Amino acid sequence: MSTPTAKAFIDSYHPQKNGTCSVSIQVTYQRKKKYYPVFTIDKNRMSMKVAEFERVITAKRRSDVDKVIYNKIHSYETKANDIIEKLPVFTFGSFERLYIENRGASESVSLAFDECIADLKAEGRIGTATSFESAKISLD
Repeated sequence: MSTPTAKAFIDSYHPQKNGTCSVSIQVTYQRKKKYYPVFTIDKNRMSMKVAEFERVITAKRRSDVDKVIYNKIHSYETKANDIIEKLPVFTFGSFERLYIENRGASESVSLAFDECIADLKAEGRIGTATSFESAKISLD
């Protein structure tokens, strides 16, 4: 049985017009690969030149800027590996549910309604929760 792996990856096959390439986490399981983007602090996808990526990842001594970039990439990689270790049975679906933040609201309208209804009931706003339940039923 194969074990899933997660590692930092730069997409040098599809460079952007400015010469930079997207940085992502490559998760491999049973020879299937999926890529999950690494985001910068300002929520943009991280991209850099291939030589810059190699320098940041493999350097023994990093500048302060390189340390920040390396730590960001490494945090995504560590998060992916931690989730892989915690899953009793790995599937890409179960991995994505834990790895991708705030996915529930965008995954389906029904799930977003369910979460909102639960919050309203917890706050004691039963009338509004009932209205949301009716709206959910009418959308189904």
